[in-house]
Amino acid sequence: GEWNESTKKELMFLYHRFMASLTESSNEAAGKTTLYLPVLNNDPPPDAESASLDREWVQQLEAIVIHWTRQIKRVLNNQDA
Repeated sequence: GEWNESTKKELMFLYHRFMASLTESSNEAAGKTTLYLPVLNNDPPPDAESASLDREWVQQLEAIVIHWTRQIKRVLNNQDA
């Protein structure tokens, strides 16, 4: 049968989180830092105002930025060590 929208969204969230971790781990082994940029299923809103009103779009971008922030902090902390 068909999956409901909330299940689809949760699976896509988990998929992107996994892919971000996989990208980070595989590049880290090679001594590289790569920021994962997912291909989102929906088209971006046409302007900043529309984007700010699209809750799902904002949540996707927030999740990406949170992951990048953690990744960048780890790199900077490792450079200081």
